[in-house]
Amino acid sequence: MRKNERTCGISDIHGLAQVVRTKTTGNTDMGESTFTAGLSDCYTQLKRDFMTINLDPANHVTPYHTDADIQELITVEDAMDRLGLGPNGALRYCMQTLSANVQWLIGKIMRIRYLLIDCPGQLELYRSEGEMDKLIVALETAGVRLCALHLTDSLYCPDPASFVSVVMSTLSSMVALEMPQINVLSKADLFTEAELPFDLEFYTNLPDIRKLVDVLDS
Repeated sequence: MRKNERTCGISDIHGLAQVVRTKTTGNTDMGESTFTAGLSDCYTQLKRDFMTINLDPANHVTPYHTDADIQELITVEDAMDRLGLGPNGALRYCMQTLSANVQWLIGKIMRIRYLLIDCPGQLELYRSEGEMDKLIVALETAGVRLCALHLTDSLYCPDPASFVSVVMSTLSSMVALEMPQINVLSKADLFTEAELPFDLEFYTNLPDIRKLVDVLDS
């Protein structure tokens, strides 16, 4: 948790922010929206008081009902057309716009106990003092207690070099966000363990990452 964290106002609200690393491997499709949809279905069946929030200004089609959407404020296309920015610059501008209008978001989540927040995947947004960091500080100050769920594509497991890169980007987000984080391997049903140099449990627990280095050297 952050130092000097304040819990006030809506302190009973819990948020599950899905934070997905992408930049290191150049792939943003880790299944975060699919996971949000599945968890939304689960919460609906459990009759929990929750809302789903899409904070990805480039995600126009979500497989779940959105109760709040950053695209009510701005989209990536808006920023690109008006300011002549590229896709990454436009995404950062959108998140800066959200941070400047964070009271809009806080007003929507009042009296809601659980939040499912689907976040954009670009790694640069999650660096220390980045756009997402400012948003997280604002939500925590308002009393929202957050936990990050970091999805990693398990299809990188067969390639030790790619997997080590994934681990480093995951660690980077953990350090930058300074909040409880659950790291999950997604899409594990799309390959067999026979393709891996080690069993799947090795990749979920990482008892000795030097074994991956040995595979790279062999």
